[in-house]
Amino acid sequence: MKKIIYIIISIIVCLSYSCSDMLDNIRPYLDEGETIYVGKLIPIAFPGKNRAMITGILLFGQNQVQCTIRWRNPATLEEEVRVLPIERHQGTELVQFLLENLEEGQYDFSIITQDAEGNTSIPTTTATYVYGEQYEATLVNRNIKSFFTESVLDEDGEWIWVAQINWIVSRGDGIVGCYIKYDLNDGGTEELFVPVSELTTELTNYKANGVWEYKTAYLPDELSLDTFYTQPVIANLPDYSF
Repeated sequence: MKKIIYIIISIIVCLSYSCSDMLDNIRPYLDEGETIYVGKLIPIAFPGKNRAMITGILLFGQNQVQCTIRWRNPATLEEEVRVLPIERHQGTELVQFLLENLEEGQYDFSIITQDAEGNTSIPTTTATYVYGEQYEATLVNRNIKSFFTESVLDEDGEWIWVAQINWIVSRGDGIVGCYIKYDLNDGGTEELFVPVSELTTELTNYKANGVWEYKTAYLPDELSLDTFYTQPVIANLPDYSF
């Protein structure tokens, strides 16, 4: 029994020393007094062309007055900071911060909110890739499988010439569609948008040997703020032929 009591006392003594050591480790923080944290932002980053938008939800409190966003410039690796105001109106609130004139590259954002007394939130993070000229230079126009002409009856029963474009199927490359502009037989021009899901496009009542052009639109990310475009392809429309 004495041996058991000795073991218990030894354990208590060891725990006492351990607790003292733990208190010594955190005493500087205890001496500073209570820490007040401001409600944090729960963020998500939207990419764009040399810009990004931080969108987030504020859930706790209504005392946030500003938001500090930090990141490293991917070109120089230098830290950059933006301090942006917050206006609170309700308990749960959606806020947006647009960051412009950004270099192309990967961004890891660290975000804190602050109240009027200088108290801050726990940092939150979000990341995205900002696109620019380097990405845009890699884009190519949607491929055409075939391009031919035919004469068809229109709604008024008159024969008109139609140029038919058959597109190659696009998969997973970010293409959302093409913008086409072409000369009409009556002297005007026609403009249309062809979604990527469309595999056949008809240019009705086109002008023989007139001019047509098209450019391809891309979204590099489903969350992208901006649409990117290829350089337009400009060519002559075919002659009428049976």
